[in-house]
Amino acid sequence: MWQSKRRGAMLALKTSAALGVLITLAACGNPAPQSAQNSRADRGEAATRKGETYAPPDFEALAGYPEGWYISAGWPGPFVEGFAVLDAAVTVQGRAKPNPDAPQTVSCALPALANFQAWNLARVAEDELEFFVATKTLDIEISQAAEIETVTDDGTSVLAVKPGDVLTYLQFLGDGDATVAFKGQLVSIQLADLEEVSTAGLIEDRSDKWARVKCASGTQAWLNLDDMLRTEGVAPSPIGRFGDATDLTEEDAMKLKGQLEDLQRFEDEQNVSVASEPVEGGTVD
Repeated sequence: MWQSKRRGAMLALKTSAALGVLITLAACGNPAPQSAQNSRADRGEAATRKGETYAPPDFEALAGYPEGWYISAGWPGPFVEGFAVLDAAVTVQGRAKPNPDAPQTVSCALPALANFQAWNLARVAEDELEFFVATKTLDIEISQAAEIETVTDDGTSVLAVKPGDVLTYLQFLGDGDATVAFKGQLVSIQLADLEEVSTAGLIEDRSDKWARVKCASGTQAWLNLDDMLRTEGVAPSPIGRFGDATDLTEEDAMKLKGQLEDLQRFEDEQNVSVASEPVEGGTVD
C-alpha cells in the first residue's frame, strides 16, 4: 500500500483537478508501460533539438539533502506533472537552494499562461528549466521467499528474493510502481507485490519535486511543486497528447479555472454533508 505525503484541502483539490484532466488521455491513447526515464522529456532533449550540448547539474550537491534521501533528475511518472500560470502574471517566493530548509528569499515573477512542465520543450529550452525529485528512502526487509516481476530499461524480468533480503525504496513512479535498489541494481516493481512478502506495512512516500525556473527579471529560482499547487493563480499542468505540451492558451486557462471552481464547490458540498451526517451519540463535528 502506498500513501502520498501531500495533504491540505486546496492541494488535494488541485491535484484532483490534474487527475480530472488526465482522464481525457483515454481519447488520445495511453502509452505502453515503460520506465520513468523513457516517459519524460527533459532539458537534455530540449538542448539536443536546438543542436546544443548539455551537461546536467549535480542535483545532489545543489540540494544538500541529508543521507537517506534519493536524488533523481526529472519528475517521474507515466504522465509528468507540472504547474501552469493562469490568466495573469504571478509573483512567487522561490529559493536560491532546492532544499525545504532553505529560506524563500527569491522574488520571482512568472509570466501569464506559462506552463512549467517537462514535456513543454519550448519552455524548457527558453527558460533553461531543470527538474529533479528528492525522495526519503526506506529499507524493506523480505519476510518470505517470492518471485517479483521487475521492469528495467532492458525489459521485464523476475527478481527472486528470500527471507532476510533487503530492498531499498527509492522513488514512486505512479500507478503503484516504484524504483527500488537490490544488490546494487535499480529496478521498477509494483509495491503491491511487496505487501504480503515483506515487513514494510504502509509505505509512505515522502518526496519533494523541484523545478528551477527563470524569473521575469532574468534571475533563477528553485520552486517546489507542492508550494506551487497551493499558490493562487497557479494550476496543475493540463495533459493532452502523451509527451507533448505547450504554454496555455487563454481558453486553456479558462477551462482550468472552471475545473478548479467546480471542484471547490464539490469539496465544499462534501464537507457540509460530512459535518451534518448523524452518528451515534451526536453529529460529526
